[in-house]
Order: sequence, then C-alpha cells, then structure tokens
Amino acid sequence: MISDSPVTGADLGRSVQCPACGTMLPPQARYCARCGRPVTPVRAAPVPRWLLALLWSGSVLAALLTLLYGYIYASPDFIAAHATSSVSASNLRAVAAAIAIGGGAVCILQPLATWALGRGWAWGRILISLVSILWLPTLIGIPVSILVLAVVWGAARPAPPIG
Repeated sequence: MISDSPVTGADLGRSVQCPACGTMLPPQARYCARCGRPVTPVRAAPVPRWLLALLWSGSVLAALLTLLYGYIYASPDFIAAHATSSVSASNLRAVAAAIAIGGGAVCILQPLATWALGRGWAWGRILISLVSILWLPTLIGIPVSILVLAVVWGAARPAPPIG
C-alpha cells in the first residue's frame, strides 16, 4: 500500500529520497514506491574498530578450536587415552565432532559477518547475532556475546514512535 502521507520529523534522519522522483522512502527501501526505480540502501551505523579487531581475533580462536577438536575426533589414540569408565570413547568422539562442526560454522560465519559489519552492511548485524548465539555455550562466549550484541544493536537507530 502506497501512502502519500508526508514523512514526519522523526523519520527525516532515517529516510531515503528517490533520486528519480524525490519521494521520501523508509531506509530499508530498495525500490521507489512511486516510480519503481532502484534506491541506494542506507548503510548501518559504523561499528567501532575495537569490536572488529575482537571479532577477527575470535575468528582465529574459532579456527584453532576447530582444528583441536577435529584432531581429537580423528585421533583414536587420543580418544583411547582419555576415555574413562564415566566417559566412553564414543561419547568423547561425538562431543569432539559436535564442537568441531560448531567451530567450523563459526569459522565460516564470523569472518563473513565481521567483513559485512566493517563494510557497513546491515545484514552483518543479523549474521553476527547468530554467531554470538553459537559462542554462548562457551565460558568466554557469554560476556563477549553480550558485549557484541549490545554494541552492534545498541548502535541501531531507534524505532519510530507509534501513533
């Protein structure tokens, strides 16, 4: 539904103007609602450099953990040496596989999300949120995930008032 209502003062800082017809559009608009021409999307607020450095460091840590648990999974000698009466070799191998798969996912998603955040692309926020959820089960992941989410989403613009 196309509305001819004017853009309010609260929307002016976030709106996008169609380069062809001048219609004011919401910041997420990809095409003009009036003329249909493509509109350049608004980029997300920049992320602090220290956060990008933290995320790149986390990518390296995820790669190291993935290699370590991949080695544990693939090494029958290591599993046999560390299996006990309360932890069977098959359970140890299954846990190592699960951690290696989760770490592998983080190895792929976190650098991609960090790169997107550094470029100012809004979808990087969603992806880094998913990566933060993957980090949550780790001891260091809880405070770091909370910090990352607070910085990334705290920099988001507030929603327009309703009414």
